[in-house]
Amino acid sequence: MFRGLTSNTRYITLGRMVTSIGFSSTIPFLALYLAVQRETPLFLVGLMYLLQGITSLASQVIAGYVADLWGPKKTLARGYFFGFGSSIYMALLLQFNVSAFIIIFTYPLFSLLRGFSMPAQAALLAEENTDSITNFSLLAMASNLGFAVGPAIGGVLVSLTGYSFLFVFSAITSLTTLLMTHQLSEATYHLVKVKQSRIPDRNIIFFIFFHQRPRP
Repeated sequence: MFRGLTSNTRYITLGRMVTSIGFSSTIPFLALYLAVQRETPLFLVGLMYLLQGITSLASQVIAGYVADLWGPKKTLARGYFFGFGSSIYMALLLQFNVSAFIIIFTYPLFSLLRGFSMPAQAALLAEENTDSITNFSLLAMASNLGFAVGPAIGGVLVSLTGYSFLFVFSAITSLTTLLMTHQLSEATYHLVKVKQSRIPDRNIIFFIFFHQRPRP
């Protein structure tokens, strides 16, 4: 099975695993940092993760539209670059002990910027002339493996270096995958696609948010 994989599939799934490790290493320990070290009320920590989920949803819609304009490869590279920059910014916020409220409302933005890479990864995989079921299964496995390994690595990093280095580590994973994008071949569908609309179709919007078709 693995011998038949294209280089794009290998790099994309490896990139998903690496960035998932970096991102997931921050999730449990940022909550611990806020609740224990900064004595932030738990409802505010929960609010932060609620906002993170909402911005992650928004990032998928925005990044899919941007991928149609720029192309998946360029969007993927920009997503990794955004992930690198926002990770460094979060590391600085923790290092200098800024207000917990700033951290709470910045982390969802960090999640939004990181999410730019995910639709582009799917678009690139969809064009591979190999077994699409295998490709997308590997992508899901890479993500799950990253989220399984990330918190374990995060625990080691916190005990050895402190909380702020978690985001330095996340930045390193984004930079690594950014460098890997130079090995990818660009998708071609967006070059010949006729763009019928500059915004997502309203039926798609209603399906996403209301799970029903809009009334005429």
